[in-house]
Amino acid sequence: MLQKSPKNVVIKVDAGFHYITSLSKSEIRTLLKTEVLQMDFFDSELYEVENKADGVRYVLRRNPVREAEMATNCQERVKKIQRDVEEKNSCFADSLKRDKDVAQRSLQKKISQYKLNDVLELTHQESVFTVTVNEEILKGAALLDGCYVIKTDVKKEILSTEQVHDRYKDLAKVEHAFRAFKQSHLDIRPVHVRTQASTRGQVFAVMLAYKIERLLSELWKKCECSVPEGIDGLAAIRSTTVTLKESSCQKIPQSKGLAGEFLAAAGITLPSIIDAKNVAVVTRKKLALKFKYFL
Repeated sequence: MLQKSPKNVVIKVDAGFHYITSLSKSEIRTLLKTEVLQMDFFDSELYEVENKADGVRYVLRRNPVREAEMATNCQERVKKIQRDVEEKNSCFADSLKRDKDVAQRSLQKKISQYKLNDVLELTHQESVFTVTVNEEILKGAALLDGCYVIKTDVKKEILSTEQVHDRYKDLAKVEHAFRAFKQSHLDIRPVHVRTQASTRGQVFAVMLAYKIERLLSELWKKCECSVPEGIDGLAAIRSTTVTLKESSCQKIPQSKGLAGEFLAAAGITLPSIIDAKNVAVVTRKKLALKFKYFL
């Protein structure tokens, strides 16, 4: 359906897509004010609220571990400011030539950096700085610590409350995959190809390598090592070319140590002998040098 307005054109297409997203703290506070949600709903167990008007579902939970972490972090920031104030007061006690305004601006800047402007009040009198904690505001700021709300328009018949929560948590795996593509040993960039088919082929190869990496990470959990470390350990495996008259073969010694553990965990058994074929193997370093001639 196409709708025209005096200034722009808006195109609305019903493509049948649905969403699963999370709400910010400000959005959660708005829903609490309008009484769509209540603080009593937040618990260590999942709780769902469905808005009958628009069919939107809200999945609520309070993570006690995250709540404790945020409370500890806030206390550490407050204590850090209090120590800085004590240090400034000690410096002023030793020297009367120090500038009060400069010290106050420095302390106020640190309070802003720690996002405690509403919680801490900095005052000074007779060259002595004092920082006061507003316990009421501090308690209100910590009200939603560890709380999160997942919002979706997917019907219950399609996804249950637990499934909505699990699908949202799976986004962490997607984010990890993108980081692995860009920053790890997979290195999807730089792209040296130019055609669409070649670019798709490179992306497909990287995604396939990531699938293998995910599988290896599951198999190597008991080895207590990362996939790059495991691959480096497998690099210790060597083969020896054995030539008898006109025939030759590759002899692979039995893998021991870490390499043997990695193969055993992955359920892989290497053959002792394989046919030797004169195949040119292009290593990664040689491949980079080869591409320079085409750029």
